[in-house]
Amino acid sequence: MAKGFFSRLLRAMETEEKKALLAHFADLKDPRTREPMHRLEEILLVAVCAVLSGADGWAGVALWGQAKLPWLRQFLPFENGTASHDTFGRVFALLDAAVFER
Repeated sequence: MAKGFFSRLLRAMETEEKKALLAHFADLKDPRTREPMHRLEEILLVAVCAVLSGADGWAGVALWGQAKLPWLRQFLPFENGTASHDTFGRVFALLDAAVFER
């Protein structure tokens, strides 16, 4: 995939189409029991964008998120920055895979 493809794609999309990307995951319930530091939709957005951009593994996803934080804030607030690789791993291990795959 060409470098920057996903960035160009999101810039070209209308606001409603951008919202639809996250709406696709609306049925996912946050499996965490404590008050999370990072919202589930923020974790999902980083993971999807990072993987589409070529990130490999949770460390790669976390690094991609840190590098793209100003860009990501166009879509969600990321008040606490991006999650660590450990957080990505824990959250995705807890998610209901059947709902995520729909």
